[in-house]
Amino acid sequence: MFQKMLFNIKWIEKNKEIFKKIYRGIERETIRIDKNGNFSKKKHPESLGCSLNHKWITTDFSENLIELITPKKININCLKNFLEDLHIYTIKNLNKETLWPLSIPPKYPKNKKEVKIAKYGNSKIGKKKELYRLGLKNRYGTYKNIIAGIHYNFSLSKEFWKKYNKNNEIDKNTISDGYMHIIRNYYRFGFLITYLFGSSPYISKKIIKKNSQIKKFNFIKKKDILYSNWSTSLRVSKFGSSANEIQKKINLKFDSLNEYIKKVKKALNTQDKNFKKIKNKNKKLQINSNIIQLENELYIQIRPKRNTKKHETQLDALKNKGIEYIEIRSLDINPFSFSGIKKYQILFLDLFLIWCILTKSPKIKKREMKMIQKNWETICIQGKKPGQKIYVNKKKESFIKIGIKIIKKLKKIAKILDLNTNLKEYQKSCEKIKKILKNKKLTYSSKILKIIKKFDIQKIGSKISKKYFEKNIKKKITRKNKIKLKMEKLRSIKK
Repeated sequence: MFQKMLFNIKWIEKNKEIFKKIYRGIERETIRIDKNGNFSKKKHPESLGCSLNHKWITTDFSENLIELITPKKININCLKNFLEDLHIYTIKNLNKETLWPLSIPPKYPKNKKEVKIAKYGNSKIGKKKELYRLGLKNRYGTYKNIIAGIHYNFSLSKEFWKKYNKNNEIDKNTISDGYMHIIRNYYRFGFLITYLFGSSPYISKKIIKKNSQIKKFNFIKKKDILYSNWSTSLRVSKFGSSANEIQKKINLKFDSLNEYIKKVKKALNTQDKNFKKIKNKNKKLQINSNIIQLENELYIQIRPKRNTKKHETQLDALKNKGIEYIEIRSLDINPFSFSGIKKYQILFLDLFLIWCILTKSPKIKKREMKMIQKNWETICIQGKKPGQKIYVNKKKESFIKIGIKIIKKLKKIAKILDLNTNLKEYQKSCEKIKKILKNKKLTYSSKILKIIKKFDIQKIGSKISKKYFEKNIKKKITRKNKIKLKMEKLRSIKK
């Protein structure tokens, strides 16, 4: 399971120029809250534009769950600036509200009806989006669906794929095989990212109801939440996500794009016995009773993506034109950043994904997939347990030792990538990560847990939100982005 490099360091150094062109995009989910840290009961503000048609500001599951989306960028500073301008623009257009800074929501309302499913108007597509969310509510519950995260979109240039293919001609299949190669390795070792950047060591009591689960994982009760000293990301675990459950039903192994499309299509057309029970004679409660209603319901840690045209499904786009980029879905909101993610995290994600493509990635067998799933759950729920071990090559090995081995390999790549800029940013990112890996107190999950133990979670979130609001409300948006956002607001409303 722990593979050797496909290319030697000399090859990477010789071809370092191709790593200048990395395309990145970020999607950040966040809940609107009032001045007391409670759920906003207001509709999505018209001052932000139309949530159905806006390219960069929309809603996710609920009316108060905003999603901020950047366009694709090569320059990391431009990407971060646009994301921050999106946040500044959003808080400037909220009426006496601000944005919740954590993945796990503030105190849940006693009445679930207070969480309003996102509305998109009376058009056919708008009604379908709303029905899809009603289906999510009835399948997984209201509370799970308002947990927020960061999605990181990543793609490499055609020049890279040509060099990767030994200067032979490339087509959609060559590139798609390369992205599936990354996806398999991210499945194998992506829990390292969750350990480092996970910031949800707690979850609502309303989500974990069985006492057996609480005892098994040594969860500690505190008011409305349960937390664990060893947890890194309960959002990504089985308690916050349905990824492993869906994965088992579909049996995805990411051998090829064709296999992926075939398995997902089967899930879209196969009834689920539990979802079949969701019925109401007078009202439709979901789009259908299949394993997944739509492709978007495939809640897994990483997935292949392609931009679609009007009336084109994601699977059809992938089949016809191949994979355009990959979407990392296992990132928690960084509560110590106004925009939910820091620059060094982006640099490290680049390095990790480049390592995933430059390292051998054999097809995943059924037994290995089971071990991979166990590893993810172990690191999410009990990753910081002293001496924690994971499965590698059918044996259990120290997670920290495996992490350090990976960092050593990433550092070699970082040195070469830094030759493109002479800024040593990739190397600095590696050094920071190495310190976090050697001292679990430096992880985001440990930092937020230290605060949670002392204070009420709602007060903490409200205080952080207020601090970010006061620090950024008077900031000016760059002129270029201000014009873009104003134009997009008008365009979305008109459309």
